[in-house]
Amino acid sequence: MLTLREAHEADLPMLTRWSYAFERDDGHPPDVDPGAPFLAETWKVFRENPARGEVLVIDEGATPVGYVVLATYWSNEFRGELTVLDELYLDPAHRGGRGPAVLDAITARLRARGCRAVSLEVLNANPRVASLYERYGFRSDRRAFVLRLDQP
Repeated sequence: MLTLREAHEADLPMLTRWSYAFERDDGHPPDVDPGAPFLAETWKVFRENPARGEVLVIDEGATPVGYVVLATYWSNEFRGELTVLDELYLDPAHRGGRGPAVLDAITARLRARGCRAVSLEVLNANPRVASLYERYGFRSDRRAFVLRLDQP
């Protein structure tokens, strides 16, 4: 059975390794430093400001098998809380059929706290993952634009 739990400081080395793997799996160019230590920074920010989001460990029984980063904000359009499923990673040894159960656990957690909607992005280079989200009920709205403020 898959469960979600809040990440603890002792989880950070494992989460950092997985974060590097996530960036490589997600189609980022190999010459781009994914900045995996940012996961530790994200964990710290969310721990100090729980309303902003959470880093969760996905456990199967007592074994950690992945992680999820959920970032939350109030959305006027959705008339309530909207959560961005910022990262979802399953260790390769634990992939294969677990995606829907992980999404069930995430959506149950968000519904329980009154979240109105969940958004995410999937790179075009990953059609298998896009297919999982579509089968689960996510729909593309083709309205996303991004302006990077941290680059000239």
